Amino acid sequence: MVAPVSLTTTIAVWMARFNQLAIENNVAFDAANTAFNTANTVLAVGALAYDRANTGVYTANLAYDHANVGVYTANLAFDKANTGFNIANAGIALANTGIYLANLAFNQANVAPIAFGVANTALLNSNSAFTAANVALVIAPKAFDKANTADTNAGNANTYAQTALINSNSAFTAANVASVIASKAFDKANTGLANATGTLSGALTVTGGVYDSKGSLRDVPISTKGSVYTLTGTDSGTVVATTSGGVRVPAAIFAAGNTISIYNNSASTQVIEPLSGITMYLAGTSNTANRSLAQRGVATILCVSANNFVISGAGLV
Repeated sequence: MVAPVSLTTTIAVWMARFNQLAIENNVAFDAANTAFNTANTVLAVGALAYDRANTGVYTANLAYDHANVGVYTANLAFDKANTGFNIANAGIALANTGIYLANLAFNQANVAPIAFGVANTALLNSNSAFTAANVALVIAPKAFDKANTADTNAGNANTYAQTALINSNSAFTAANVASVIASKAFDKANTGLANATGTLSGALTVTGGVYDSKGSLRDVPISTKGSVYTLTGTDSGTVVATTSGGVRVPAAIFAAGNTISIYNNSASTQVIEPLSGITMYLAGTSNTANRSLAQRGVATILCVSANNFVISGAGLV
């Protein structure tokens, strides 16, 4: 016959069982909390992966827009896309861990209804994280593809730039050749113009000035001499303004038709002297002596043949 169990013993047994269940519920609750926290972490990581993937897409688009800058930017977008891809994979791994922990908490939650609710929440959060990670996984390959496209476009841009540089160099070379040819043609034209002879019939209208080696044909060049001066061939067609010492006319310098004007730019008389071998007539006479030009007087010497001259002017005696 089994001895009856006392009430005290029964209460002690039920209290022990209650405490055991409380301990198991606490363990399940802690496990559920851990799963919940882990699921939240997974959700955060999944969100981060999603953001990183979006960042990868933005970076890839930026690389596409600026592909002409260089291959370096495209490679940077490529690296970031790979980073997003790796983070998405890590998010999936963490989400799977969260699901495992949630299932574990779910199994233990049968002991305590509260733990069951927490486990369900953790499972939902883990599923959300898993979904976000999957979205990130879909976006990351697209970013990867765009980065590859940007890299290809950058290579094409580099090829186009090199082709443009080659064409520019060719154009520059052609321009230099054309410049050389134009210079030669200009030189030949100048030579031909200098050697050209002939008669112009009709009127010649010139816009601007007409010049020769001495200057404008509308003006008579003037040179000033401050001491005795002997004329030279370059004085033909000019005015020699003397202030002192007088002017000498040399032999074997001038040809028929050459003319030189003498201006006495002083307050005293200046002498115009024909040197040896020169015959210089005072216009309208047979006199061939030295001529005196009064102050501010002007005289013109005309070569009529080799070493033969006629001189005339105002203030000339």
